[in-house]
Formats: sequence, C-alpha cells, structure tokens
Amino acid sequence: RQYDADGTEFLFQYFGKVVYEFALDKAIGNCLVPYNYYTHPLYLTMDESELFTEITEKIKKLSYAATMHKSSDEFKLWSNYCIQRRRIIETAENKILKLKGCLHKEQADFSYTLIFCSDKDPEQLEQVNDLLNHYHINYHQITGEETTDIKLLNQLVEDYNSGILQVLTSKRVFDEGFNVPQTRTAYILASNTTEKQWIQRLGRVLRKSPGKDYAEIHDFIV
Repeated sequence: RQYDADGTEFLFQYFGKVVYEFALDKAIGNCLVPYNYYTHPLYLTMDESELFTEITEKIKKLSYAATMHKSSDEFKLWSNYCIQRRRIIETAENKILKLKGCLHKEQADFSYTLIFCSDKDPEQLEQVNDLLNHYHINYHQITGEETTDIKLLNQLVEDYNSGILQVLTSKRVFDEGFNVPQTRTAYILASNTTEKQWIQRLGRVLRKSPGKDYAEIHDFIV
C-alpha cells in the first residue's frame, strides 16, 4: 500500500512475503503492447497559482498533523487542505487548452481513444465533452450514471469497439474492470499520485488486439 507503511507491514505480517511478481516491463511485449509516451507540460493560471500558494502555507502550518491519528480534527483539516491543493492540479484550466491543441489536427484519427478526467470537479469532464462536440468527434461519457444501466453500458462498449464511437470520456470508471483492448490512445488529464492507478490505466490501453502494434499515452503535467 503506497504511502501507507503501517498498512503494508500489516499485510506482510498476515500473508507473509511476496510469492510472485510480474512487473510491467516484463508484461510489455508478452501480453501487453509497447507504448509511446508524450508529456504536455503546462502552468497554473495566476489565480490558480495564488490559491495553490495560499493552501500550501496552511498545509505547512499543520504539517505536524500528518502523523496524528486519522480521526483527529487536526489530521482531517490537514488532509482536507491536501485534497484542495490536489484539486487545483487535477483541474488546472490550461489542461483544456492543451487538449484543444491535441484535438486540433486535420485528418487525425481519434478512434479507440480514452480520456481520463478528474473526479474532483465535474466541470472538467463537461469541458472535454464540449471540445469533442466542437470538433465533431463521436464520443460518449461513461460515469457512475452509465454504469448503473448495464444495457446502456454494454451498448456503449459495443459502439466503441465497432468504431461508431471514437472516444470514451470518464473520471475513474476506466481505472479497473473495464475491458476495451482495441483502445490505442489515452489522454490523462488528471490522475492521483499512486503507482497502482497509473498501472491500471496503462492496462486499459496496452492490451493486445488484432492490428494493434503499439499504444500512445498523453500525460498533462502541471
């Protein structure tokens, strides 16, 4: 458990040592395809930067609370500030402008593409959907609402696999238990800092499929 040394130690004490590992670098070329990785650096706006600095100062003043019990008021306040600061990074306004630059390509094929948005603010997903509408790219979002309707979800996956839908947008629904091996491209506008989520998201894009030799990952980095 990343960032949780106590939880990790508890698991080792209960289950014993790791019995088998199959790292991502071994999987690529075996059961996963290789990928090209593109980074899209960007800056916070002036307002975002000022708010980021303001919250950072509050986090510094409460830094002692990081080691306190999770039920304590001090830890809850410190944790809330950390989430607020993370939200600024995940929902940075300039990510939409960067994505617009990626989508503004004549004759580009956006078939079999996933776009991962932040789950901390629904506005980012709405802005991405508006962009896709603007460029006349066939898409559909898959959120908790769509997954509760199994018939609708199966139809969306079928339309995506057949090429009727070019792009699927979502917040965290794609992270696990979602099998669309035809996917060739992923745009990661927002993600948390855990290696687990990164590997899960790669797993959505790197699975082998007929005619698919490699995948492409676009990462938007503040």
